[in-house]
Amino acid sequence: VLPRFDVNLVPPKYVRPGDTDIEIDVIAKYKYGKGVVGLLEVRLGICNDSSTATVVFKHETFYLLEADKGRKLLTFPNAGYDEFPVNQRLCIFAKVTERPSGIKFGKSDNSAYFTDNPIKIDCELTPPFYRAILPLQLQIRARYPNGEVVEDVEVQATQPDGTVKRQTTGRTGIADVSVDIGNTHGDLQILVAKTGQLGVWCDFKEFCSVCGGQITVRPKVLGKQQVGTTADFEIVKAQNDNRQLPITAIVVARGTIQSSQH
Repeated sequence: VLPRFDVNLVPPKYVRPGDTDIEIDVIAKYKYGKGVVGLLEVRLGICNDSSTATVVFKHETFYLLEADKGRKLLTFPNAGYDEFPVNQRLCIFAKVTERPSGIKFGKSDNSAYFTDNPIKIDCELTPPFYRAILPLQLQIRARYPNGEVVEDVEVQATQPDGTVKRQTTGRTGIADVSVDIGNTHGDLQILVAKTGQLGVWCDFKEFCSVCGGQITVRPKVLGKQQVGTTADFEIVKAQNDNRQLPITAIVVARGTIQSSQH
């Protein structure tokens, strides 16, 4: 009985317009660990979330030699399409044919995205209500388009009194930031940076305080803000006090904090 082998793929986390190459790691090994010798056929294509149809833009065949030990790191040019397929998926199919038996096994993957904003930042895990006499506990989450968490994203919060709070996302991709808003006047600035990354999407939502007087912290425009733009927030107190305080949230790329206008 011929021993069975497995084929596995390690795709890129994402593909950006400025990337020169697309790197894919193909691993073909027997159950006992030895590498497979034979032919490796790889097809790259484009598909979207709602369709199984794939537009193939690359199709190549390689030799798996004994010296490869069942592993082949492949590099393809980030080209072959008329227009960069932003927000589409990179579809990878690899098929290995063992020599001399001719036994074939394959593997496919479509977890990577073509994107110009490789990291998404959101605060969906932050409770929508907080007590006005206590700090607002922000939970900032960072993820790649395929849902994988991103570690080491720095979050800075500058409170109305000028105090700066800093936290970094951990293994779960979450940073817990405690900010003091209370009944004070001033701006709250939230900065998010990831060194070496091109861009970030950021989702903001409304937070309401309970007890001790209601205070609502809300974005003036709901939805996503792109890197290099500012999200304007306002603090609205209870109905008997209509004061509005400005808040600015900024998302930063390439590890550089960009200036904002108030």
